[in-house]
Amino acid sequence: MYKLKPLVGPNLDIPAPDVGTDANIMGLMLRQFTDGERERHALRGVITGKDTRIGGSEGRVKATGQGLAYTVQEWFQERNATPQGSTFIVQGFGNVGSNASEILSGLGAKLLAVNDAGGTIFNAHGIDVQDLIAYVYDNPANLRRTVAGYPKAQAINKSDFWAIQADIALPCALGAEINGEVAELLNVKLVAEGANGPTTPEGDRVLQDRGIELIPDIIANAGGVTVSYYEWIQNKRMEHWSELEVNSRLEQAIKSNYRIIRDISRNTPRRTSTHNSARYAIGKPCDMRTAAMVLALKRIEAHYLLEGFSQ
Repeated sequence: MYKLKPLVGPNLDIPAPDVGTDANIMGLMLRQFTDGERERHALRGVITGKDTRIGGSEGRVKATGQGLAYTVQEWFQERNATPQGSTFIVQGFGNVGSNASEILSGLGAKLLAVNDAGGTIFNAHGIDVQDLIAYVYDNPANLRRTVAGYPKAQAINKSDFWAIQADIALPCALGAEINGEVAELLNVKLVAEGANGPTTPEGDRVLQDRGIELIPDIIANAGGVTVSYYEWIQNKRMEHWSELEVNSRLEQAIKSNYRIIRDISRNTPRRTSTHNSARYAIGKPCDMRTAAMVLALKRIEAHYLLEGFSQ
């Protein structure tokens, strides 16, 4: 952070936590950036993902998993259903995977299998998510914080994991995990991307050919960066919102954007009380990933059309 100091700032570039970082590390980065500054309080927004006691936002730890769960809820809502009684598998049991699993299980969904860097576990009768979280994160003997060795599920190999029959697959680890070969193995109705870029272009083509629906990462895992933005706003205003307020704002943002992307994909432009997709549809259907990019690019285009160009 000492070396990065000229390149970051509360009005310049704002780091947020990701793989291998947590609130403690973000706090150390904040201290290094603000040490010796006369107005430290004005600089708190340089880092997000902080502990709530030093300017962090309520709900930030669970935000990415929470946003992922909101998109899955919307997918069920389109079908006049809820996650209650559905089944899912999760790749990666870090911040995103564990929190998404906890939230979805709280909505009545059943976790069947988990794969992480240490191993893969499966229980056809369902895995108790709270118990698994305790095993991974509160067990002093589990130094690697892995699901491997969990006594209430059987160990399986990774290829068998991808072939498990379930309603939903949540890739929440690293990128390029669902390639063409893995996409052929999948036995689910929906892939909701909790990771960044977990599906390769070939994997995308296979999923589309097989009729497996996709919620792309650009919206599915946007909860984390969205609540990081909320944290920055709270720091700017010297405010502290409740977790209820944070999640209420997050739910509205994620679900309305998901609905716009869905309408672009289906070429069904609408103006409703919750969203307006009329200005974004392109006159023909497209896949969900393309629809997400259409929305992003059209929002950028709108600024150029309204503001013009400058040298």
